[in-house]
Order: sequence, then structure tokens, then C-alpha cells
Amino acid sequence: MLKSVCSRAVRAAALVFALGLVALGQAQEGKDVVIPDGDYAKLVEAQLKVVQEGLKGAKEATEKDQVKKMKTKARCAAVMIAAAAQDNLAGKDGQQRATVRDAALNLAALVKGEKYDEAVKLAGDLKDLKEDSKAKKEKVKLYEAHLDLQEVMSQFKQPKAGGQGIEKLLLSLATDKKKVVPPAAINDALLSTTYQIALLSDLTHDHVPAKDKKDWDIWSVDMKKGALEMASQLKAKDGKAAFAALNKLNTSCSACHERFK
Repeated sequence: MLKSVCSRAVRAAALVFALGLVALGQAQEGKDVVIPDGDYAKLVEAQLKVVQEGLKGAKEATEKDQVKKMKTKARCAAVMIAAAAQDNLAGKDGQQRATVRDAALNLAALVKGEKYDEAVKLAGDLKDLKEDSKAKKEKVKLYEAHLDLQEVMSQFKQPKAGGQGIEKLLLSLATDKKKVVPPAAINDALLSTTYQIALLSDLTHDHVPAKDKKDWDIWSVDMKKGALEMASQLKAKDGKAAFAALNKLNTSCSACHERFK
């Protein structure tokens, strides 16, 4: 009898301990965190590459319109690095992320001021920044303070137009006759794009349209849900479920575009 009671007590204690670890992990990562810690660096690296492409394009462009597009491309990507960095400031690397966030916003400012050489240098140093103890581990406002709606949405455009080709990618994947995201397309690049869309949805949610704010917010939330569901299925390498999530994402985008053209 005593042995049975002790056994149950041990199992109960183990369960409490396990639940405590889960709760601790959730507290560290935060309930509103978009990007899992293991995928954060990949998204930053992807956006850093876009920054460098934009800077190169801006420096080499001979027409003002193209210079503007490449500037926008580089600056938007820099702000997305900031968004990714401050997505989880409560984690174990929160101070380093705050440092990266501040540096990324400085990078965006350099691009805006057409200080390309300084921007190129900072972009090259971004991944190896030393932690700044003075960086505040509090989220800063990005929408309107650093990007307007047109700039946020520009990331869906084609690269030559100053975007990152997100819209074409999503529409292309949706044409698969087998209704699956093919194995060849399930990679880190697509996963990073889905997390980027989720971050973008947070930025669009802060927008206040001239009318129908409630509908705008609903579609922004649907956009985020669809992107995160797709990310989850991509990580599970479930092409069929990822395709279903992709359709939900595209549907929410199309519905929003119909109302807010």
C-alpha cells in the first residue's frame, strides 16, 4: 500500500515538474511570439541578403525610379529584421535581439539617407554584433514610425519592382495540380517567407483604414493564422496540409484586396 502511494506521488511530482518546464518555456518564448527560436536566425539571414541586394541595386541603378525601388527594398528588409529581432525579447537572447533590432533600424535610416557605404558596412557586421547592454528589451513601434502601408505591402511585389516576390510565390504554389506543396518547395526559404508574412500581418493590423477597420483587423488576423498554420505544416513536411493552409492564406489576402483596393 505504502509502495503504491509513493509510486503515485513520484509520478505526480514528475508530472508537475514536466508541466513546470513547459510553462517556463512558454513564458520565455512568450504567448505572442511568431518565430520559433530555431528559425529566427534563418529569417534574419534571408532578410539580410535582401538588404544587400537592394543596396547593390540602389548603388548601380541609373534611373531615379529604380533607385527608389531598390532603396525601398533594402529599407523594408532592414525593418523586417528589426521586427524579427523584437519578436521575442523575453527569451534568453533578448538583449542580443534588442541590439540587433536597434542596429537594423539604424541600417534602415542609413538606407533612407542614401548613406550606402555605411549601410553596406553595418549590414556586413549585423550578424556578429556585440551585445549592447543599453539596448532596451521593449518593443518599439515599427508601423508608421519606420514603414507605411505601401512599403509594408511592397514586399509582395516582384524583386525588380522593389519587392521580394511573395505574391507570385504564393500564387504559383497554389496552382499545383496535386494540391500539395511539393517536397522540393518545402525548404528554409519558404518557411522564412511564411514567418515574414506573419510579421507583416502584425504590421498591417496597426493600420487604420478610412472605413471598415473591424473587417481589416479580421483579415489581418486571418492572414497571420494562415501563415503560421502553413509554417507549422511545412515544418512537419506535410505538403497536403501546407497546401490547405496556403489556400486559406491566399483567400484571406484576396478578400482583403477586394474590399481595400
